[in-house]
Amino acid sequence: MAHHLVRYLKHARRELLRALDGLDPTAVDLRLGGLNSPTWVVGHLTQQEQRLFLTPRGEPEVADLSPYGSGAPVMLEPLHDIEMLLEFKRAVAEAVDPWLDTLTAEDLLQHLPGGGVFERENVGSLLTRTTHHVYFHIGQISVVHKLLGYPVPSFVGSQRGATFDLAP
Repeated sequence: MAHHLVRYLKHARRELLRALDGLDPTAVDLRLGGLNSPTWVVGHLTQQEQRLFLTPRGEPEVADLSPYGSGAPVMLEPLHDIEMLLEFKRAVAEAVDPWLDTLTAEDLLQHLPGGGVFERENVGSLLTRTTHHVYFHIGQISVVHKLLGYPVPSFVGSQRGATFDLAP
């Protein structure tokens, strides 16, 4: 069984999809009151997983997602439609998950190659950062639901597959 931090990241990914559910195709591209559009959020979170867990291990990028990175210029309109970005997200997850699924508690204490964040944070803290980042943006998407009069998704869905245990 994968480590709890890995299972929890996978749970957060499912929650992101649940947060997007019910928004119509025009709503996902709206940037309301300075909030990022839900479409941009998908690209941004996909870019983060690719940058933190795929390319540092020498794997090729699934797509050039640098325009969705932190510090990139504000995007008034996403460069890709949401379906394309969700496909990139699936492809990154498929490329990253086999490695994530093998991580042990000891592996989580290791650092990936590279400078900057990879020197400061070990794999476990990168997983934690990524999971919290997903939930931060789920909150933004919930605000978009509220501002547009859509039903707001309930707080945290089923914990299926993410319940805590002491297994490594």
